[in-house]
Amino acid sequence: MSNNDNPNFSDEEVLTLYLFGLWQKHTTIKAIYTYTLDHLLDWFPSLPSYQGYVQRLNHLAPTFAPLLEQIVADSPISDCFSDSYSVDSMPCIIAKAKRSGKARVASQIASKGYCASKGTWYYGVKVHIVAKQTYQHMPIPDYISLTGAADHDLSAF
Repeated sequence: MSNNDNPNFSDEEVLTLYLFGLWQKHTTIKAIYTYTLDHLLDWFPSLPSYQGYVQRLNHLAPTFAPLLEQIVADSPISDCFSDSYSVDSMPCIIAKAKRSGKARVASQIASKGYCASKGTWYYGVKVHIVAKQTYQHMPIPDYISLTGAADHDLSAF
């Protein structure tokens, strides 16, 4: 009889650690294993070696498809988006860096501001959108506003 017929570390534990690691935002098996080794060893004293864990996890890979099918069947995915919204802002640049201090177009609403994602100063406005999530379709805008580039995103709502 093989030692693997009755392993000290069950398949349930292998899957639990993997799913918990993903839930904790660890993106690699190595990161999940290292986190378990550093923080959860008291709960999983029979944790196998990294190579053994990976081998067991790979052996269990076919279980993920029916597991996901069951999750979707138990909780209709369309309901997941019933109260979900996306919030985003984007710059509308009228004048870029060098000319941003001299620009005067649409001065009633436009102003000089910094766009951190583009790493540049600009003169213009920000478009703010709140959109309701929909399953397998584009989000539906619920609120759209314009503010000056100098206005903080939080003050738009």
